[in-house]
Amino acid sequence: MRLVVHDPMNWLAGFGHSCCAPMEGVGESDTNQACLHVRMDIVETPEAFKISAELPGMEKDAIKVTVHDDTLTISGERNQAEATDRNVVWGERHWGSFSRSFRLPDTVDKSSVSADFKNGVLEVTVTKKEEQKPQEIEVKIN
Repeated sequence: MRLVVHDPMNWLAGFGHSCCAPMEGVGESDTNQACLHVRMDIVETPEAFKISAELPGMEKDAIKVTVHDDTLTISGERNQAEATDRNVVWGERHWGSFSRSFRLPDTVDKSSVSADFKNGVLEVTVTKKEEQKPQEIEVKIN
């Protein structure tokens, strides 16, 4: 059992920082930058792998999709919101750069990778190669 001291005058202290705990001491000292994490889903269909990445508020030009050897990398940068005269009491909008890499299986056509960005969601499609069927060779009897 753990005893927690409650300070009613400091109601924001520590709230929401649990997501950043594993990242402490990594990257920039600003918590909002260190915690930048892009949520992704990978779905397999009979024809392809489809990767969906949530990138709200990002511009298309700030996103890169690259294929090098057997690795697909999705990277980008979300810029910090412009400073204003407002006094921000609580901030959860993260900024900074991100990079996620995936090893591609031999069953995909690496030259067929395509990407579409719409409404803050990046959709990357990696088409599978057509199955090579065994070739039957007729044996002639002389």
